[in-house]
Amino acid sequence: MSEVFHNDKPVISVSDDWVSFLKERAENSPLRRSRLCLHRNSDDAIHEMVIVMCKDVLFRPHRHRVKTESIHIIDGALDIILFDKSGTVEEVIAMGPFGSGRNFSYRLSVSQFHAVLPLSDYVVVYEVTMGPYLEGDAEFAPWAPADTDALRKFLIDSANTNRSHPRKSALAIPTR
Repeated sequence: MSEVFHNDKPVISVSDDWVSFLKERAENSPLRRSRLCLHRNSDDAIHEMVIVMCKDVLFRPHRHRVKTESIHIIDGALDIILFDKSGTVEEVIAMGPFGSGRNFSYRLSVSQFHAVLPLSDYVVVYEVTMGPYLEGDAEFAPWAPADTDALRKFLIDSANTNRSHPRKSALAIPTR
């Protein structure tokens, strides 16, 4: 069963039906995620995707050598965990949709180790990153566990350890 769907149209729009379809595919995927690529091919300079993740999906901490990535939450909740190069948590960014009281948008513009920890049954995000897609572009953190059970515990502990003392990185709201 495919979990990645590619756009081949010059104009594409995404409806609730697409999200429902992606949720079903994620639920039945061994990777516990699915995506609709809005860009037309993997060589495009900008990659835009609607991604659905199940709560139990795991992402090892990793960094991209030269890519910027942005995530906008459509539905659900997740934590973005930022690590320094030795594996110390620098920040936990609590994310949820607009109106949830959590951050709804995030952009990482440096090569920093990070991980995504879904908190709700499903998380739906709109992600933008630079293309082209290159297999093996992500560098996995050597200090992060590879075993799935150990990785899950590591990510949950990392998120909870730093939740009470997040670094303030949000843009200051201008005064009038």
